[in-house]
Amino acid sequence: MAQFRVEVPVAAPVAQVWARLTDWPAHAELAPLTTIRVIGPGNAPGSSFVARTGFGPLAFDDPMEIEEYRPPAATGLADPEGREEGTSAAARFRVRKTGWAVRGWIVAELFSGTGSSGRPTTRLVWTEEIRVPPEPLTRWAAPVIAAVAKAGYGAALRKMARQIEKGSDG
Repeated sequence: MAQFRVEVPVAAPVAQVWARLTDWPAHAELAPLTTIRVIGPGNAPGSSFVARTGFGPLAFDDPMEIEEYRPPAATGLADPEGREEGTSAAARFRVRKTGWAVRGWIVAELFSGTGSSGRPTTRLVWTEEIRVPPEPLTRWAAPVIAAVAKAGYGAALRKMARQIEKGSDG
């Protein structure tokens, strides 16, 4: 299994970051050659979505199911790093990747804080585990898979943060 973690600061309140982060179809704007189809309401455990990535016959589906969905109103989750500011997650989701090409899970947590100007800020913590068949390949290539995925997801999440900070979701 390849596992990585990305932390992205966002100069915006948690509710605003959550709204953009859980707009599943909008994730396609951040991933090249990707479309996303939501199955169910998209904001509750049991809902699912399918990210289709690629071009023509070289495309594959990456289906995911929401296992946990705690919007900003839900609180009381511990920060795994135990930091002083924003030590309780203000919002969290967990999705499980259920496809044949990519398996694993994603946990996204939002921690609230206050910037130097006194304005609300959010720290987005994205943790992901990726497994690709055959499983022995994932174990052997885990460091490379994790490094590439961390770089790609990090760039996409930082782009999303800039969009949110500029007041644009697209």
